[in-house]
Amino acid sequence: MRPPDILEGLLGWLPGRLDGCPVVATRPEQPDEVPARFVLLVQAGGSGRGHYLYGWQVVAYCFAGSVADAMALAEAVDEAMYECPSRSSLPVARVSGTAPQPSPDPDVPLPRCEATYQLTVLVS
Repeated sequence: MRPPDILEGLLGWLPGRLDGCPVVATRPEQPDEVPARFVLLVQAGGSGRGHYLYGWQVVAYCFAGSVADAMALAEAVDEAMYECPSRSSLPVARVSGTAPQPSPDPDVPLPRCEATYQLTVLVS
């Protein structure tokens, strides 16, 4: 049994919870391609498979025009991630994670905040 593609599911589901804010899996590299605010999701391992459950981890990097805006976006992502088990069609049974915090990125001129989430995914 292979676990479902949770990253692909989150990329499709989260923008609707964030008023259409772009959610991407690869950071835009060209300066003219970088949106004014966006969320970058990066897979970060997890505990792996256990019977019918799969432990999966993702880091959400939230970029915006100011630290306050990046933190507000990170808090919106945080709220959406914890709603995922009850409000999405993704097979996510449980979510836990770190609190959003500022985390400057030396390669991107936009302020950034981040949080890491562990998801328990149902595997059928």
